[in-house]
Amino acid sequence: MTLMYHIIVNKKSRSGRGEKLWPVIEGELERRRTEFRVYPTKYHGSARETAARLTA
Repeated sequence: MTLMYHIIVNKKSRSGRGEKLWPVIEGELERRRTEFRVYPTKYHGSARETAARLTA
């Protein structure tokens, strides 16, 4: 059984810190050959909507 990680990314979080950290995290996931799908936030509240959709 293979796990698929669903990751909600807010690149504007913490004054742009998310934008700096995401490439590092993404690189490590790829290096480890981890299956993942990224859902970038688009507007205020979109992370909540995405999480609700993924857990429905």
